[in-house]
Amino acid sequence: MQFARDGDWERYDRTRSGALAGGAADAARGFPSTADHWLWAWIAKVLEFDPMPHWQRMSLPVFFAYGETDEEDNVPVGASVSRIRAELAPERDVTVQVYPGSGHALYDPVLAEEGEGVIRDDFADDLAAWIESRVSSTSVGK
Repeated sequence: MQFARDGDWERYDRTRSGALAGGAADAARGFPSTADHWLWAWIAKVLEFDPMPHWQRMSLPVFFAYGETDEEDNVPVGASVSRIRAELAPERDVTVQVYPGSGHALYDPVLAEEGEGVIRDDFADDLAAWIESRVSSTSVGK
């Protein structure tokens, strides 16, 4: 992703080559091997995308779930949570939950260490409780 920001192909290529030669080879093979690959244009657009105007137009309740360690990989978790709380939460039904030890996929950190990609139970429980608390029992099944 840094290449999409700074255009330093040599640094990106060195990093990717190192990953290909090491334990991250499977993941590294999924990243572009040329500077003109179409994916870079898409990544550049994603990096510049600001979802806040879209969220501000919505009036429905929102549940935001973040994995704490995603901050290290690809999402500015702290800044995102602060911005949501400052710009959305004061006026809307907004819930923000950050799950410690999990990344973008919200895998259970203990099971992830064992090589299993299983969504953490507390996220599933929190989301189910959040939905249940906002759905009227009289509107279900109609």
